[in-house]
Amino acid sequence: MSLTHPSFSVDQTTSVHYLRDTNISQFEDRQIRQLLRVCFNDDDQACIEERRFFFESPMHRFVIWDDSKQSLLAHAAFHEKKLYTASSSFVIGGVAEVAVAPTARGRGLVKQLVTAAEQKMLQLDIHHSVLFGDIEVYGSSGYIASERVHILSDRKPTSGKWVSVKTLHKTLSGRSWPDCTLYLAGKTF
Repeated sequence: MSLTHPSFSVDQTTSVHYLRDTNISQFEDRQIRQLLRVCFNDDDQACIEERRFFFESPMHRFVIWDDSKQSLLAHAAFHEKKLYTASSSFVIGGVAEVAVAPTARGRGLVKQLVTAAEQKMLQLDIHHSVLFGDIEVYGSSGYIASERVHILSDRKPTSGKWVSVKTLHKTLSGRSWPDCTLYLAGKTF
């Protein structure tokens, strides 16, 4: 197998490879699913058997392979989503499906993946990154807790009600995070 995807050099020993979701090979698909099965709980298993995502396929994926390039050590993805205010909207990078093989944990791979994803977001003129995660994991990467983001309670625009959810966000450029209620329409990530 040959990896011909662009990579981001995050340090001297690890390369984070970028995968556009529409170009993923069958081998890469199997490796992503296997890692997600290992890293996420039983409630998430059914959808991983059918596809390599939970709610919606992310456009951008980042992976770290072992030295042999035959086993996936770590994975993260991001969606291009819009957050809406009462009068405007802006694009965010919605970080999702962050997973590290149990044997590779504690080596800073999450930080490397997230850094590569943020670099790609900036290349795409996306100035804010948002994720549903643990502040103790992502706080050291500059993420801040917020309860300003609202999603539909049952993900159905016609019947759901907007509810506040805990998210983490990071501003990737000089643009400030809006100081108002924000709405994430559509599927979560």
